[in-house]
Amino acid sequence: MNPIPDVLRAGRRAAVGFLRTTRQTYHSHAHLRRRRRTLLRYGLVIALATCSRAGLAEPGGPAPIRRQTAASPAAPAEDASPGDAPDLDQTLLFAIREPAVRRELKLQPRQVQAIEQALAEVDPPLWALRDEPPAQRTPKATQLRASFVSRMAALLQGEQKRRLDQIVLQTLSLSSLATPQMAERLALSRDQQQRVRRALADAESAASERQPTGGKQAAQAAARRRQAEARRRMLGALTDEQQERFIGLLGEPFDTSRIRQAAARAPELKDISAWLNSPPLSLEQLQGKVVALHFWAFGCINCVHNLPLYQGWDEAYAARGLVLLGVHTPETTAEKDANRVQQKVQENGMRYPVAIDMQGKTWQAWTNRMWPSVYLIDKRGYVRYWWYGELNWQGAQGDKFMRAKIEELLAEKD
Repeated sequence: MNPIPDVLRAGRRAAVGFLRTTRQTYHSHAHLRRRRRTLLRYGLVIALATCSRAGLAEPGGPAPIRRQTAASPAAPAEDASPGDAPDLDQTLLFAIREPAVRRELKLQPRQVQAIEQALAEVDPPLWALRDEPPAQRTPKATQLRASFVSRMAALLQGEQKRRLDQIVLQTLSLSSLATPQMAERLALSRDQQQRVRRALADAESAASERQPTGGKQAAQAAARRRQAEARRRMLGALTDEQQERFIGLLGEPFDTSRIRQAAARAPELKDISAWLNSPPLSLEQLQGKVVALHFWAFGCINCVHNLPLYQGWDEAYAARGLVLLGVHTPETTAEKDANRVQQKVQENGMRYPVAIDMQGKTWQAWTNRMWPSVYLIDKRGYVRYWWYGELNWQGAQGDKFMRAKIEELLAEKD
């Protein structure tokens, strides 16, 4: 179902509210009518949510192999402070992966091939940086993404570049006003930029408060009102001329719900020593399926605690297209005994494919750093979510979260 009509209706309502509550003085009734028509036509600008901070991986050197005893947050996730400017280049990376965007741009086969090659080169170093501290990760990732965007500028034709820019801005919606690029394009003053950032911080804070809170509907409604008010403040920080210029930069509406936050192409399995419960597999073979790939070692108690949960996923979702794939990467000498790995697989009732990564080459290809870790790969072969550590450590509810994400990925059509 296409959500754009509903978004437009919500946007028109928001635009009407903005026009009723704004304190700007209009020079004439004719001017007011023009402003009303413009804002009503592009009411989705006000209605769309601010950019979420799902992030791409960012580069870095190898970290010591270690075991994790506490659950880590599921990902993707970007370390960002409220009100920080979103990343236009990162959003472009999300967008250019999407078949719907490529159709919209009317890409030629040679362009698609060149884009895929560019993605194949930028994904591994970006993915390898995902766990680095922000101070190390961000500058390297920014440089990598900027280089990719430069390649896109050389690959795309004028109208294609213009339309992709519009789609990126629509995806970010009003939060794009906080970017340095938009500040320059709209000639925002320092004061305007500060007002936009403060409003963005409030909108993001309100959005986080809208998560389910045990049925406290009044609190959630208040958070929604606060978020809507913050969006009005963002737009209200602009002059009439800047507002109209911003709306003009968005172009014709595009269904941005089709743009998914894919971290990177999943690294391929490397130098697997042996397979249990399956003939040899590759992730390329499994495209079209949702894959849950988990790293484990039989001597890791945290890994063992997760195994029944993984088995539950296999039982619940295999018939719908989920493939469970265990990768056993040893740390201790005892864990390097293939016969004992097979014994532990049987003892733990693991009936899905298990790859023995005796030399740790797949671990290295994934730049994995801890046991246990589990990654969800979508039907196109992109990593979308992951979880480090025990899924239900101290009530973390990782199993519930990851099941919801499995459902989401299985439901995707394109």
